Amino acid sequence: GPELTVLAGVVLGAAEAGTAVVLDGFAVSVAALAAVLLEPGAQAGLVAGQRSRERGHDLVLQALGLEPLLDLRLRAGEGAGAALAAGLLLDGLRVRRTTARVH
Repeated sequence: GPELTVLAGVVLGAAEAGTAVVLDGFAVSVAALAAVLLEPGAQAGLVAGQRSRERGHDLVLQALGLEPLLDLRLRAGEGAGAALAAGLLLDGLRVRRTTARVH
C-alpha cells in the first residue's frame, strides 16, 4: 500500500543523506527491500533491529543480507524492536568512544 511506498522513500532519502536506518518488522523490511531493488547502494545503511514473528520476515532479511541484532519475535508493530536495537547501537557507540585505545 501507500505506506510501503513512503517507507521505501524514507530508506532512499536516508541512504542519500548517509544516515542509517534501523529496521523493525516485516512491513518496513519489505519497503527497505523495494528501496534496495531500486537503488542497491541503499543497503549499506540498513541495520536489522530485530527478527519479528511475522511470516516471511526472515526471508526478507535474508534477501537483504542482514542478520538482526535482536531475535525478540515481537509482533507489536509499534517499532519496539527497532527502539530497543537503536538503544543497543547507541550504547555500543558510547562504549567504543569511551574505552581506552591501545596504539
